[in-house]
Amino acid sequence: MSRGEHLTRRDLLGRLARAGGVAVAAPPLTALAAACASPSGGSGRTGGTVSYAISIEPKVLNPPIHNLAIESTVMSAIFSGLVRARSDGTLEPDLAASYQVQDGGMTYRFSLRPGLRWQDGAPLTSADFLFTYRTYVDPKTKTAFLLGWDKIDRVETPDAQTVVYRMREQFAPFLLFVGGNPVLPEHALAGTADIRQDPFNRAPIGSGPFQVKDWQTASRISLEANPHYWRGRPGLDRLVFQIVPDATAQINQLQAGEVDIISVGQTAQWDQVKAMAPDVAAVSYDDTRYVLVQLDQYGALKEVPVRQALDYATPKQDIVRGILRGLATVAYADVPPASAYYSANVERHTYDLDRARSLLQGAGFTMQNGVMVRNGQPLHVPIYTISSSPTYIQVAQVLEDSWSKIGVRTDVTTMEATTLFSDKGPQWNGGDAALIFSWGQGTDPYNYVNWSSRQIPNDENDPGENAERYANPTIDDLVVQGGRETDVAKRRQVYAQIQRILAHDVPVIFLYWPKALYAHRSGVHGFQPNAFAGELNEVWAWTKS
Repeated sequence: MSRGEHLTRRDLLGRLARAGGVAVAAPPLTALAAACASPSGGSGRTGGTVSYAISIEPKVLNPPIHNLAIESTVMSAIFSGLVRARSDGTLEPDLAASYQVQDGGMTYRFSLRPGLRWQDGAPLTSADFLFTYRTYVDPKTKTAFLLGWDKIDRVETPDAQTVVYRMREQFAPFLLFVGGNPVLPEHALAGTADIRQDPFNRAPIGSGPFQVKDWQTASRISLEANPHYWRGRPGLDRLVFQIVPDATAQINQLQAGEVDIISVGQTAQWDQVKAMAPDVAAVSYDDTRYVLVQLDQYGALKEVPVRQALDYATPKQDIVRGILRGLATVAYADVPPASAYYSANVERHTYDLDRARSLLQGAGFTMQNGVMVRNGQPLHVPIYTISSSPTYIQVAQVLEDSWSKIGVRTDVTTMEATTLFSDKGPQWNGGDAALIFSWGQGTDPYNYVNWSSRQIPNDENDPGENAERYANPTIDDLVVQGGRETDVAKRRQVYAQIQRILAHDVPVIFLYWPKALYAHRSGVHGFQPNAFAGELNEVWAWTKS
């Protein structure tokens, strides 16, 4: 679930290895080979420190067990995978020198670059990729990112430089889910008794351009250049993530030059950062995440008409025009509008309070003293969101006001993201609830983990991201079919059908696709975030003047 919030596999598609490697489309079923030339640096000088302000502190920095989006952002500088995405979304090998897709997508063969080393100097070989596979499929790991790995029949390592994945079944986004996944160091983790408690989680060893030097709780995470990085020493000496929970404080520190980069989470501050030119540059792009209202389905929210009523009572256009100042697009399903898999042929529950009330009445509710009641029980849907997001809080307040007009008893509670998505949060208390946050769909439409009823978790550590507990047998079949179908035209048809059903069933309320907004000091060169390569796009080439 995402962006400094809870992380799903969708976030992995869109964030985890953006700087460290991720494939962004269904892999072509042809042999591919390429070599990566080291990118040119920025216009600044080599060396120096770039400070990146983040609003939420990571809990762990270990790919298979993390669950916060900010963790994936930080890890994208520390780890790397077999392949990565360029800024235009095309693939290039990363730790792999070349790769081939064989046997109609049933075999993936990678040749590693010679001389690869971990950040501690130890050799990185094919054995590490075999170890990574075994770690992900080990039930004790309880990873939320098992999909893709569970489609593999076996991993072969004929020599130290070759990794071969033999599949049990075709899996269209294999390069996205496995090829772009960070590799883990066998020599550092093979002896762990409990990966979730291992010291590695705060002092990881990766193969990316930067390595952890120091982690000061509630203050900062300092990374330093990796001297063993395969592309050569990065342009910066240090990359520091400053933990600054308050958005206004981030703006002030950016203006004062105390931090170099911020993510602008409030559209109301966008004009403010643009006015800081020429000392500050503003950067934006169409994001592949969407903001939603997760509807935890325990009681009345199990019923489609009740969820549809809440959807009709949600003024999405007003939210986009008012709170977002037009810097977003209304969402109706889970595929980004710019995607080749996007379908506009879906139900659109435009704001209609009368229609909402009628749906609730059709579900057996009657209005009593301004509250919808059924069998003596009021329709109660409390709203929760993240305390560090003023935008989400404003959205929550709008929904509280609007939903109350159709007789829904509700109130707004804010929490830190780490609490909201933990076992202490509302997802596990057995009651209906609405959670406002965002999910990173990424550039591939694969969404089995989000909507399959087999992906309903029992607690925060369970694999599966269907925390809303949505169940539809047709969707269960389609999300499997979408993962297996390698013909692009047929795959589009599958995901068009999925979008139509989701728009009708409203497992969550799809709110909007925001623009990703960033600002950086003009002395930072090479910072070019985008939907394909992420915030730390080519971070090894950044410089500072």
